[in-house]
Amino acid sequence: MKTEFLIIDAYNVIHELGMFPASGMGPGSLGRICGSFLEMLAAQIPLELRKRTTIVFDARSAPPEGFSPSQIIGEMQVLFAIEEPEADDLIEYLIKRHSAPKQLTVVSSDHRLQTAARRRNARTVDSDSWIDSIQEEEPDSDDDVRQTNPRLKHHKLDAAEVEAWMEEFQVDANEIQPDRPPKANQPKTGKHSRQNKQSKGRSSGPFPPGYADDLLDEF
Repeated sequence: MKTEFLIIDAYNVIHELGMFPASGMGPGSLGRICGSFLEMLAAQIPLELRKRTTIVFDARSAPPEGFSPSQIIGEMQVLFAIEEPEADDLIEYLIKRHSAPKQLTVVSSDHRLQTAARRRNARTVDSDSWIDSIQEEEPDSDDDVRQTNPRLKHHKLDAAEVEAWMEEFQVDANEIQPDRPPKANQPKTGKHSRQNKQSKGRSSGPFPPGYADDLLDEF
């Protein structure tokens, strides 16, 4: 059986789950939503697949409080696209650079991302269909999921994790750029607002400010 990899368009799935409050976002709301979403994924996705799962969030000038731009949470790679116009730019880059695209599943209802995935013979799943499929699974009983207080334990990438991630997405250390001022962007709320987006061009890489220096120190 082939090894499966997942890339998840976070806010697209969150919108399908109805997790954004109709009354608007208050202080700290986004962080709580992200934390609850990651807890749900960690409980529903089997441990071994979580280790091959990348979740990409849109970001404004920085991730929500309590999160880092790039980290491991519940064994899943979590990225906030703070150097990109939007998460789609980073996801499209990851699809393009993935080392095993035929074993990759992209979870998003966004037509642009579905097109990018099919171009590389990757599988695509609409967010609502994927939600239905994982909710049919028995929750994972892994210790890392049970020991959440109040959020999944998480950590920044160590050197071995960085090396594995770079190999999976065929990233050369020479591509990583020094810090730049972050771009201000708004989280999208679902496929209906996302399907008509225009491509704005991508930045030099998927790495957030400060990540380049930390990574290059490992070499």
